Amino acid sequence: MGQVADRERQVVESRVAERVGHDTVLSQIIEMVAQAQRSRAPIQGLADEVAGWFVPTVIVLGMGYYTMHGTLQTRATEMAPEARGTAISLFAFAFFMGQSTGPILLGRILQARGYPAAFITAGLGLAALAGTARILFAQHKHAEPVRAS
Repeated sequence: MGQVADRERQVVESRVAERVGHDTVLSQIIEMVAQAQRSRAPIQGLADEVAGWFVPTVIVLGMGYYTMHGTLQTRATEMAPEARGTAISLFAFAFFMGQSTGPILLGRILQARGYPAAFITAGLGLAALAGTARILFAQHKHAEPVRAS
């Protein structure tokens, strides 16, 4: 009979401990975290969709910029072999001026007109740069080669 009473007391104690465990702040926090992990915020779907096209676009644009930069640097040293140092200096000057003034100008456009105007300006500038480079490369291709004496 003593064993039955001990067993009943253990069952009652475990139920009380279980109920107390569920009522603690820590258990409520754990339950909220588990519930949050099972659900998705509405904005997360939009973020996933944007990341699906934004990341590949940035990678492609980065590779395009890298390719254009390499081509321009190579062409700058080939255009005037006798003045290679000057060509490299001019290229470095243009590169660093673009790196410093571009963000400043784009930041001012962004503050004044917003993101759409900033992106349109950047796109038009890139198109103008590509068109100018194409014209200059075509002229250089048809010019007579300069012979070093």
